[in-house]
Amino acid sequence: MGQFEYILVAGPLAGGKTNGVNGLRGPEYAESLHIPSRFLTRYELPGDDSHNKHLDVDEFEAGVVDGSIWPHWGRKLDIGDPYPDLYGFDATIPEDEPQPDPDERTTVLGINNGFLRASNESTEAVIPESLIVIMWATVAKREERLIDAGRRASRSLINLQDDLIRPDAPIKWIDTTGFDEPEEGQAALREVIDQVI
Repeated sequence: MGQFEYILVAGPLAGGKTNGVNGLRGPEYAESLHIPSRFLTRYELPGDDSHNKHLDVDEFEAGVVDGSIWPHWGRKLDIGDPYPDLYGFDATIPEDEPQPDPDERTTVLGINNGFLRASNESTEAVIPESLIVIMWATVAKREERLIDAGRRASRSLINLQDDLIRPDAPIKWIDTTGFDEPEEGQAALREVIDQVI
Protein backbone atom coordinates (compact mmCIF):
# COMPACT_ATOMS: atom_id res chain seq x y z
CA MET A 1 0.00 0.00 0.00
CA GLY A 2 1.14 3.55 -0.67
CA GLN A 3 0.93 6.55 1.63
CA PHE A 4 -2.85 6.20 2.03
CA GLU A 5 -5.25 3.31 2.51
CA TYR A 6 -7.86 5.06 0.34
CA ILE A 7 -7.92 7.62 -2.44
CA LEU A 8 -11.31 9.32 -2.68
CA VAL A 9 -11.96 10.89 -6.09
CA ALA A 10 -14.72 13.45 -5.60
CA GLY A 11 -16.14 16.55 -7.21
CA PRO A 12 -19.28 18.06 -8.68
CA LEU A 13 -21.39 16.61 -11.48
CA ALA A 14 -19.41 16.48 -14.77
CA GLY A 15 -16.20 17.51 -13.05
CA GLY A 16 -14.40 14.49 -14.50
CA LYS A 17 -14.22 12.07 -11.57
CA THR A 18 -15.80 9.02 -13.24
CA ASN A 19 -13.67 9.45 -16.35
CA GLY A 20 -10.57 9.86 -14.18
CA VAL A 21 -11.23 6.70 -12.16
CA ASN A 22 -11.96 4.68 -15.31
CA GLY A 23 -8.50 5.66 -16.54
CA LEU A 24 -7.01 3.74 -13.59
CA ARG A 25 -8.66 0.44 -14.48
CA GLY A 26 -5.83 -0.74 -16.74
CA PRO A 27 -3.41 -3.60 -16.02
CA GLU A 28 -0.62 -1.23 -14.97
CA TYR A 29 -2.43 -0.55 -11.68
CA ALA A 30 -3.87 -4.03 -11.05
CA GLU A 31 -1.29 -4.90 -8.38
CA SER A 32 -1.28 -1.51 -6.63
CA LEU A 33 -4.92 -0.32 -6.78
CA HIS A 34 -8.27 -1.87 -5.91
CA ILE A 35 -11.24 -0.12 -7.56
CA PRO A 36 -14.51 -1.70 -6.40
CA SER A 37 -17.81 -1.51 -8.21
CA ARG A 38 -20.39 0.93 -6.86
CA PHE A 39 -23.93 0.10 -5.79
CA LEU A 40 -26.64 2.78 -5.97
CA THR A 41 -30.39 3.14 -5.70
CA ARG A 42 -30.92 6.21 -7.89
CA TYR A 43 -32.36 5.98 -11.38
CA GLU A 44 -30.01 5.02 -14.20
CA LEU A 45 -28.31 7.84 -16.10
CA PRO A 46 -26.76 7.80 -19.61
CA GLY A 47 -23.24 8.17 -18.18
CA ASP A 48 -23.53 5.12 -15.91
CA ASP A 49 -21.19 2.31 -16.88
CA SER A 50 -20.80 -1.36 -16.01
CA HIS A 51 -19.08 -0.45 -12.74
CA ASN A 52 -22.36 1.02 -11.40
CA LYS A 53 -24.83 -1.59 -10.19
CA HIS A 54 -28.39 -0.41 -9.59
CA LEU A 55 -30.25 -1.95 -6.65
CA ASP A 56 -33.58 -1.32 -5.02
CA VAL A 57 -33.55 0.03 -1.46
CA ASP A 58 -34.24 -3.35 0.17
CA GLU A 59 -31.37 -5.03 -1.71
CA PHE A 60 -29.04 -2.16 -0.82
CA GLU A 61 -29.93 -2.19 2.87
CA ALA A 62 -29.48 -5.98 3.00
CA GLY A 63 -25.97 -5.53 1.60
CA VAL A 64 -25.15 -2.96 4.28
CA VAL A 65 -26.38 -5.34 7.00
CA ASP A 66 -24.41 -8.35 5.72
CA GLY A 67 -21.27 -6.27 5.13
CA SER A 68 -21.07 -6.75 1.37
CA ILE A 69 -21.66 -3.01 0.82
CA TRP A 70 -19.11 -0.81 2.59
CA PRO A 71 -18.59 2.12 2.89
CA HIS A 72 -22.03 3.59 2.18
CA TRP A 73 -23.85 6.92 2.31
CA GLY A 74 -26.94 8.76 1.09
CA ARG A 75 -27.52 11.99 -0.82
CA LYS A 76 -30.59 13.83 -2.04
CA LEU A 77 -30.19 14.91 -5.66
CA ASP A 78 -32.87 17.56 -5.32
CA ILE A 79 -33.99 19.44 -2.23
CA GLY A 80 -37.57 18.25 -2.71
CA ASP A 81 -36.69 14.54 -2.75
CA PRO A 82 -38.40 12.78 0.17
CA TYR A 83 -35.64 10.15 0.54
CA PRO A 84 -31.94 10.18 -0.25
CA ASP A 85 -30.43 8.05 -2.99
CA LEU A 86 -28.13 5.44 -1.46
CA TYR A 87 -24.56 4.75 -2.59
CA GLY A 88 -21.97 2.22 -1.51
CA PHE A 89 -19.15 0.01 -2.70
CA ASP A 90 -18.74 -3.71 -3.23
CA ALA A 91 -16.76 -4.87 -0.21
CA THR A 92 -15.94 -8.21 -1.83
CA ILE A 93 -13.02 -8.83 -4.21
CA PRO A 94 -14.07 -10.66 -7.41
CA GLU A 95 -12.33 -13.94 -8.09
CA ASP A 96 -10.99 -12.69 -11.44
CA GLU A 97 -9.08 -9.84 -9.74
CA PRO A 98 -5.54 -10.23 -8.41
CA GLN A 99 -5.68 -11.38 -4.79
CA PRO A 100 -2.57 -9.89 -3.15
CA ASP A 101 -2.42 -9.04 0.53
CA PRO A 102 -4.99 -6.22 0.97
CA ASP A 103 -2.34 -4.19 2.78
CA GLU A 104 -0.40 -3.99 -0.49
CA ARG A 105 -3.12 -2.20 -2.48
CA THR A 106 -4.68 1.24 -2.17
CA THR A 107 -8.45 1.37 -2.63
CA VAL A 108 -9.75 4.04 -5.03
CA LEU A 109 -13.35 5.15 -4.52
CA GLY A 110 -15.12 7.40 -7.04
CA ILE A 111 -17.57 9.27 -4.83
CA ASN A 112 -20.00 12.14 -5.08
CA ASN A 113 -19.54 15.04 -2.71
CA GLY A 114 -22.24 13.71 -0.39
CA PHE A 115 -19.75 11.14 0.93
CA LEU A 116 -17.64 13.92 2.44
CA ARG A 117 -20.48 15.33 4.49
CA ALA A 118 -22.16 12.02 5.34
CA SER A 119 -21.72 10.97 8.93
CA ASN A 120 -21.89 7.27 9.58
CA GLU A 121 -19.52 4.66 10.88
CA SER A 122 -18.33 3.62 7.42
CA THR A 123 -17.54 7.06 5.98
CA GLU A 124 -15.96 8.26 9.21
CA ALA A 125 -13.70 5.19 9.23
CA VAL A 126 -12.54 5.80 5.65
CA ILE A 127 -11.97 9.56 5.47
CA PRO A 128 -9.12 9.85 8.04
CA GLU A 129 -7.20 7.14 6.13
CA SER A 130 -7.63 8.88 2.77
CA LEU A 131 -6.24 11.30 0.28
CA ILE A 132 -9.13 13.27 -1.23
CA VAL A 133 -8.73 14.29 -4.88
CA ILE A 134 -11.27 16.87 -6.07
CA MET A 135 -11.81 16.92 -9.84
CA TRP A 136 -13.80 20.02 -10.72
CA ALA A 137 -14.55 22.49 -13.49
CA THR A 138 -16.46 25.72 -13.88
CA VAL A 139 -20.26 25.56 -14.07
CA ALA A 140 -20.15 26.63 -17.74
CA LYS A 141 -17.72 23.84 -18.62
CA ARG A 142 -19.73 21.23 -16.76
CA GLU A 143 -22.93 22.32 -18.50
CA GLU A 144 -21.12 22.01 -21.83
CA ARG A 145 -20.01 18.46 -20.99
CA LEU A 146 -23.53 17.43 -20.00
CA ILE A 147 -24.95 18.78 -23.26
CA ASP A 148 -22.23 16.98 -25.25
CA ALA A 149 -23.11 13.74 -23.45
CA GLY A 150 -26.82 14.18 -24.14
CA ARG A 151 -27.63 14.55 -20.45
CA ARG A 152 -29.83 17.03 -18.68
CA ALA A 153 -29.56 18.08 -15.08
CA SER A 154 -31.41 20.57 -12.96
CA ARG A 155 -29.77 23.91 -12.33
CA SER A 156 -29.71 23.12 -8.59
CA LEU A 157 -27.76 19.93 -9.23
CA ILE A 158 -25.29 21.60 -11.58
CA ASN A 159 -24.70 24.35 -9.04
CA LEU A 160 -24.43 21.94 -6.12
CA GLN A 161 -21.18 22.65 -4.27
CA ASP A 162 -21.00 20.79 -0.98
CA ASP A 163 -18.51 21.75 1.68
CA LEU A 164 -15.49 19.79 0.46
CA ILE A 165 -12.97 20.82 3.09
CA ARG A 166 -12.30 18.03 5.58
CA PRO A 167 -9.88 18.83 8.41
CA ASP A 168 -9.14 15.13 8.88
CA ALA A 169 -7.77 14.35 5.39
CA PRO A 170 -5.40 16.00 2.90
CA ILE A 171 -6.91 17.30 -0.35
CA LYS A 172 -5.48 17.69 -3.86
CA TRP A 173 -7.37 19.68 -6.48
CA ILE A 174 -7.47 18.99 -10.23
CA ASP A 175 -9.03 21.74 -12.34
CA THR A 176 -10.39 20.05 -15.48
CA THR A 177 -11.91 23.20 -16.98
CA GLY A 178 -9.30 23.38 -19.74
CA PHE A 179 -9.54 19.68 -20.63
CA ASP A 180 -11.40 18.86 -23.84
CA GLU A 181 -10.42 15.19 -24.15
CA PRO A 182 -11.10 12.44 -21.57
CA GLU A 183 -7.46 11.37 -21.68
CA GLU A 184 -6.37 14.73 -20.23
CA GLY A 185 -8.34 14.21 -17.04
CA GLN A 186 -7.18 10.63 -16.79
CA ALA A 187 -3.54 11.68 -17.15
CA ALA A 188 -3.93 14.37 -14.48
CA LEU A 189 -5.36 11.89 -11.99
CA ARG A 190 -2.71 9.28 -12.81
CA GLU A 191 -0.03 11.87 -12.07
CA VAL A 192 -1.47 12.36 -8.57
CA ILE A 193 -1.87 8.61 -8.03
CA ASP A 194 1.71 7.87 -9.09
CA GLN A 195 3.01 10.28 -6.46
CA VAL A 196 1.33 8.46 -3.56
CA ILE A 197 1.36 4.73 -4.36
